[in-house]
Amino acid sequence: MHYDLVIDNCRIVTPESIFPGRIAISGGKIASVGRVAEGVIHQKLDAGGKFILPGVIDTHVHLGTTEQHFSEAVSTESTAAVAGGVTTLLVYKQIPVLNKFKDLFKSVLEPDMRAIEENSLVDIGFHGLILDDDSLDRIDEIVDEMGITSFKFIMAYRGEEAMPHF
Repeated sequence: MHYDLVIDNCRIVTPESIFPGRIAISGGKIASVGRVAEGVIHQKLDAGGKFILPGVIDTHVHLGTTEQHFSEAVSTESTAAVAGGVTTLLVYKQIPVLNKFKDLFKSVLEPDMRAIEENSLVDIGFHGLILDDDSLDRIDEIVDEMGITSFKFIMAYRGEEAMPHF
């Protein structure tokens, strides 16, 4: 096996226990926790007996305002997230996934996905905004076509009447 990084001499924290071990990373993903099989190791890091904790997921994030462009916000906020132990952000994009706005959603989402790929230090996903029965009925399609796996439901507004609020 080929490992990009192996972290030795760490105390691994799981929901069940804390135990000494190694963590191996391959292709940007954790490949092994505990004992790592021998293989080609590109880089080794000695954790000096420090604790290795699971990352935190921040499920309510707004990135990109009138003062800060989305790609700049991805860079600064993902850097801050890493410093605080956050490994995943779920971003609210205030663009509904109504059928008639599908192209608009994709046109906004695609540049943001590029900005994430180029500037983020953490994993970032998006919440979709469900405003009508059609979108509710098409959640499986939205997941498959747009990669959105989390949704926000606004109960006070429906369909077109919600648009001025976003």
